[in-house]
Amino acid sequence: MTSVLMGEILTVICLAAAIVSVLPILKRSGQDGEIVRFQRKEIEVLTKEKNDLIAERKEFVKRIERLESRVGELERIVRMKNEEIQLKNNEIVILSKHAYTNAANLPAPAKKHVLFVSSSPINSSALNTGIEARGIEEILRKSGYTFKAIQYSRPADLTQAILEQRPDILHFSGHGLNGQLALEGNDRVAKLITTDTIVRLLRAKQVTGIVLNACDSAINQKPLLTVADWVIGMKQEVQDPTAIAFSDGFYRAIAADEPIDTAFDIAIANAGMESAAEMDVPVLVKRGY
Repeated sequence: MTSVLMGEILTVICLAAAIVSVLPILKRSGQDGEIVRFQRKEIEVLTKEKNDLIAERKEFVKRIERLESRVGELERIVRMKNEEIQLKNNEIVILSKHAYTNAANLPAPAKKHVLFVSSSPINSSALNTGIEARGIEEILRKSGYTFKAIQYSRPADLTQAILEQRPDILHFSGHGLNGQLALEGNDRVAKLITTDTIVRLLRAKQVTGIVLNACDSAINQKPLLTVADWVIGMKQEVQDPTAIAFSDGFYRAIAADEPIDTAFDIAIANAGMESAAEMDVPVLVKRGY
């Protein structure tokens, strides 16, 4: 029994010794477990951060790709705009050349014609109609009007000139008497013609206007409105310098494309600067007034 008890005591002692020897190991194992769990937790945190960084990197890469795509699209749009601008510039150049070519091939606009008819019969006082004609011609030289002057005009000369020139403005400069105009006969003696005769002459080819720069020519000027839009006449005697000044002012305004009323006012002013007493001698009548 004692041996049995001793055996049991030895067994208990061995177990106790074993337990005592194992305790430090168990203690260390517990500490090691905490470390492992801590490390594992750190690894998990680092892994999560790594995954987050990877995800951010992927998103950043996608954003860069989208930006690159947008830049590429913008570059394409810029190229298209530049090409469009170049095409428009080319079109403008082509159209300009075409317009210039067409303009060069277009006929020049037809000029209007002024027919200047004058006479100075030998049985009347001499007039400076040549000076008046040269002044008008010089004024109209660079305008939209051509100018033709016929001096020492006979009735046949007037008829032929109207048929050839087809004037827009018929200008008579010379002597007048009681509403009649003095041309010249073959003997250069005064040949009076009436305004009714001029109406007949112009009926087939009407004119824009008639200027009768002759004394008393306004007495019977209204019948001329059947063949002209406007007529200017002189209601009484007018001196040569005043008549020339009137024509100078009138054709300067006509050359500047002023309307007839403005041209008449300027002509009156020009005549008034030559002779204020004769400013009211010219008379303008217009069709429809």
